[in-house]
Amino acid sequence: MSSKTRYAIAAGGISFLAASAADASSFYLQEQSVTGLGRAFAGQAAMGTDVTALSFNPAAITRLPSAEVSLGGSLVVPRSDPDDAGSSFAGVPFPGSDGDNPYDPVVVPAFQAAYPFLDNRLWIGLAVTAPFGLQTEYDDDWTGRYDSTRSELTTYNIQPSVAYRVTPWLSIGGGIDIQYADAELRTAIPNPLALGPFSPAADGNLKIEGDDWSVGFNIGILVTPRDDTRIGLHYRSAVEHELKGDAELRFPGVSVATAGSADLDLPDIASLAVAHDVNERLTLAGSINWYRWSNFEEIRVRLDQPLIGATEILDEQDYRNSFGFALGAEYRLNERWTFRGGFQYDQTPVRDAFRDTRVPDEDRYWLTVGASYQLSDRLWVDAAYGHIFVRSAEVDQLAISDPRIRTRVDYDSSIDLLALGLRYRF
Repeated sequence: MSSKTRYAIAAGGISFLAASAADASSFYLQEQSVTGLGRAFAGQAAMGTDVTALSFNPAAITRLPSAEVSLGGSLVVPRSDPDDAGSSFAGVPFPGSDGDNPYDPVVVPAFQAAYPFLDNRLWIGLAVTAPFGLQTEYDDDWTGRYDSTRSELTTYNIQPSVAYRVTPWLSIGGGIDIQYADAELRTAIPNPLALGPFSPAADGNLKIEGDDWSVGFNIGILVTPRDDTRIGLHYRSAVEHELKGDAELRFPGVSVATAGSADLDLPDIASLAVAHDVNERLTLAGSINWYRWSNFEEIRVRLDQPLIGATEILDEQDYRNSFGFALGAEYRLNERWTFRGGFQYDQTPVRDAFRDTRVPDEDRYWLTVGASYQLSDRLWVDAAYGHIFVRSAEVDQLAISDPRIRTRVDYDSSIDLLALGLRYRF
């Protein structure tokens, strides 16, 4: 059974806790470039072949021949098959469904634009992306409802950037990350006055929601030791949010609410990438990403007024630092067509003992393909497809609302990605 520890200050025989809406490594969304997806994002901080490099290393946009704008979107289709593995009350299984697939397809948008000055040595750029996100929603009667019923996290990142080619072999760049985060979490709470087996009709519902604007930064360099080889190094700082909103607890015929706040610390990300032109047609690429998820230790909800006696809610996450690596290739068939392919390994930061039904994450393995077609001298259409294999995951948690409730669920999951974009070069 999980050794995860949760605490809540409560009265009246009821305590509760809402877990974080955290999922990429766990819930980091890499889908900010259609061409990058085609290579499984291998070498993305070093390629510099199109303006979407702005989101992965601003220094790389100094390789562009002229101003460029890109608009794209990735359709993310997660599939998960939760299977009850013996959820129980005081050791006795209680009725409920397996929950079905808790995910709906979502579109992750991305916009990048860059413009040069000083004979293409100085560049300014703007990227608007959605770098973190998660959405799960289970059936009301599923057996894991006392661990979670709904989790949603949405972020939008506005990144004004500047880059400068210092020498023919060295470029530097950086930007400010102006980030908005919005979260909603729901959990079923057993009704202490209900008689007989637990029933969704008698359950209470805890909802916590909040949002925040915050600021971070990113910096990068691009080194070209020889004409056919590029090395990119990029660092994106952690962004610390203080989500402010409301907490509400409802039972049939009763509702109490209060304002509150919670901290959400998103990870630092460091990337090292290499791209090598084997010849005029073929480019090989690789990259390593490191995620400082260890700063995501807990979710602490502070309530302005006691909610059934509770003034503070604490949930330990105990994420670990994680890494991922990718290998890919790009082949220019002719003046019109370019093809791509790649593989990525993405380690989960979720520890087995702390995995819950909001974030039933495990290690991931990506296989992707993509292509670009040049419609005219200035216009390209990009497309990519990827399939992510997710290792089977196990959840074993005791409910904070009643430690006699044990949630045990096994997950088999996978993700399909379909991306489409347009690029225009001025």
